[in-house]
Amino acid sequence: MQEYEGQGYEVKSGSETDETAEAHREEVEKAVTVFFLNEYKTEVKVIFGNEYGATVYVESTGLLHFYHYRWL
Repeated sequence: MQEYEGQGYEVKSGSETDETAEAHREEVEKAVTVFFLNEYKTEVKVIFGNEYGATVYVESTGLLHFYHYRWL
């Protein structure tokens, strides 16, 4: 976060995703999207990746703009 300049966010080593995480990518992205729609009535863009597991970052696409992440 120290390098964050307010212009979106990308995952370091995001292009190299752990094999297990990659195998469940679709399932995780769908679950995250559904969760934010159901709980917060908010559509999000999911950024997925991590060389040693799965880190899921979400960026809201609506008027209220925010970022959130969870390491899995």
